[in-house]
Amino acid sequence: MFAGADQRLSAQEYLSGSLVILGFFDDAVEQKEQLIRTVSQLDKPFDLAWYLLAQCEFFAIFSQYEELLETATKIVEICERHGYAARRSSGIRWRGHARSHLGELDAGIDDVRESMVLWRGQGVVFHSADKTCALCDLLLRAGRIEDASQVLDDVDALVLDTDESCYLAECIRFRGQIAAGRGDLTGAARLFETAVATSKRQKARLFLNSAPQRN
Repeated sequence: MFAGADQRLSAQEYLSGSLVILGFFDDAVEQKEQLIRTVSQLDKPFDLAWYLLAQCEFFAIFSQYEELLETATKIVEICERHGYAARRSSGIRWRGHARSHLGELDAGIDDVRESMVLWRGQGVVFHSADKTCALCDLLLRAGRIEDASQVLDDVDALVLDTDESCYLAECIRFRGQIAAGRGDLTGAARLFETAVATSKRQKARLFLNSAPQRN
């Protein structure tokens, strides 16, 4: 067992997530499909929640937001019924992601913020930067620049001093967007260039592709 789930599920889920961050989307999809086949052999509610979470990332990759919302809602229901606090946090996060793309940006922000509070309330650090970046992205989409800046301030220590440094380039990119939103275009360009350089150094193709680059 790992993280409370069948180790086959845990291993495949973390592998596919790593492949997404590294930018190997085809390989990530293949791992997700394998995970879905694996879970068909299991019948425990906790494992089912893991399986549905794998589906959520699959739906998000392909922008299938109606399916994402439905699946995330199922996760929250299962986790509330059985008391799976951490998995409930992840389900709420994906529900917020779906809502934000279905015309409910404020509701999406509320969900992702709740997800982050629930997750940190478990006393864990891992995945905190991921959830914080998700919230920051939505806040910037809503034009809430100062709120986004505060969120990044809160996660800086996590990104710099732990294994969560894999999200360093993404945090720098958000800093660039904040600088641009404040009218500091020179500072924004410098931050974007730093984000690109950091992504290259870490070989994180997902974050490299998301950072604006000069022609």
